[in-house]
Amino acid sequence: MNRREGSRRSAAKSDLLRGTTPVTGLSSDEAARRLEFHGPNEIPAEPRTPVWRRVLQQLRDPLILVLLVAAALTIATGDLSDAAVILFVITVNTVVGVVQEVRAEQAVMALSAMSAPAARVVRGR
Repeated sequence: MNRREGSRRSAAKSDLLRGTTPVTGLSSDEAARRLEFHGPNEIPAEPRTPVWRRVLQQLRDPLILVLLVAAALTIATGDLSDAAVILFVITVNTVVGVVQEVRAEQAVMALSAMSAPAARVVRGR
């Protein structure tokens, strides 16, 4: 017995144990029972990351942390114009980073919606 025959036999046995065969398929009653028991055959969608968490992730970047320290030091020395410029750079960087992440997430969701697989099923012949 070669590998293929063994895998065919085990697949046939498992089909019989599950109450289906490649020829007859599932009965409509069995499909409805399985749908009720197991739920729909879907991968659950991941929850979206809130904007505030995205902002915090952007602010945890080491370069941004250095700029925040620099802004604090320039405020402490009384040079408010330089502190304003540093804080402006941090704000722009954070906004651009969050916008890019949101757009990337939307693009991934659009691609996954376009690549939805299709299946052909056999019901109670």
